[in-house]
Amino acid sequence: MSVNGDLVLKKKKGGGKGTWNKSSSPHRWVDKIDKKTKVGIIIGELDENTFPKLSIDYFELLKKNNVQSELLLINVAHSFWHIYTNKEAIELGKSLVNK
Repeated sequence: MSVNGDLVLKKKKGGGKGTWNKSSSPHRWVDKIDKKTKVGIIIGELDENTFPKLSIDYFELLKKNNVQSELLLINVAHSFWHIYTNKEAIELGKSLVNK
């Protein structure tokens, strides 16, 4: 859910204490990103914590604003462990650093 450009994430039933409203949507800051910046986005397609659609929309907005960006979809849920051990994710990181 997005409210005035800021994300408002609702906690899942049975977890947490309600709404988390301390995050700012990265979509809101795209026009302030230096065009020399390289952005890598890695998405867990099964992620139910950070919905993939939000990251895909962000990627499309980056491209529209001529910010060099790469998108990688991994068939996993929400976990940094998968990113650190995924060969494609590691290669994406290396390619962004070495471009």
